[in-house]
Amino acid sequence: MSQFELGESQSRPYGIRRTGAVTYAKAAVEVYVREPGEDIEPSGITWVLAPGLTEDPAALRLAAIEATKLGHKAVILAHLTKGIFNALDNNANDVAAVVDALPSDTEVAIMGHSKGGATAIRGARRARRPVRQITTVAPAHHLLERFYTRENILHGIWDARHEPLSLEGDSLTAKAIKTSTAKHCLRRPLAVGAEFLALIRGSVHDEVHALKSESNNTYLLIAYGDDDRLYPLRAMEESIVDLPYDDQMCYEGGHCRINYDADFARMLFLRGRQGPRVIPNQLAA
Repeated sequence: MSQFELGESQSRPYGIRRTGAVTYAKAAVEVYVREPGEDIEPSGITWVLAPGLTEDPAALRLAAIEATKLGHKAVILAHLTKGIFNALDNNANDVAAVVDALPSDTEVAIMGHSKGGATAIRGARRARRPVRQITTVAPAHHLLERFYTRENILHGIWDARHEPLSLEGDSLTAKAIKTSTAKHCLRRPLAVGAEFLALIRGSVHDEVHALKSESNNTYLLIAYGDDDRLYPLRAMEESIVDLPYDDQMCYEGGHCRINYDADFARMLFLRGRQGPRVIPNQLAA
């Protein structure tokens, strides 16, 4: 059983910001919550945002703010894992705990970037409540193993980590993300190494198929960049051709675009499952 523990609210131009934690199994996952202002009609949907391998939760800050402008609540989680055993499984448990801790009168959607694309899929399968939509953005653990050569990995990591520095007109955001990411890695070096090794071994293909067969009501959207140096376009397209995603989106840009492009993040929130929402507690009415 997981439970939210939130601190005092702080007023922001977009609405309300809170920090807190989700406790489960004697653990506590840090969360950063953003809610829309009173002048915005609430959507009834809460997006859980799962960051990438080395990313500090601040990397998804712009995405969370764009969610609130559309009436959603957004919860960014900081993966708890600090050890070296069962790294991705522990990350998936973090996602599931946050999903299950949300109030029963909200629908839940998950957006995962990079490694978060893998933990979103696995976490949704472990959660006790239905998930309306899962959007994976430049998701890790989707490539076929033949694409994980030593040369490709080293080249991809170098390009992906330096990609934000090449942004035109957004150097401050890029530098801020790079700084917070570096600090985040230094706080959990063993976990970063363990998670990286887990990500290049196997894939989440079986989990994607299982999730879709278990819950046809979960809308699956995958977005990948045409200039992603970590997960190249051809490799991604070949690897996901047989996966049961409801929608596929090839966007212009690289691996980290969601971290620094608010308009792109907004487009992702607008793209997805349409039609009437079904709040979980309405099912029992």
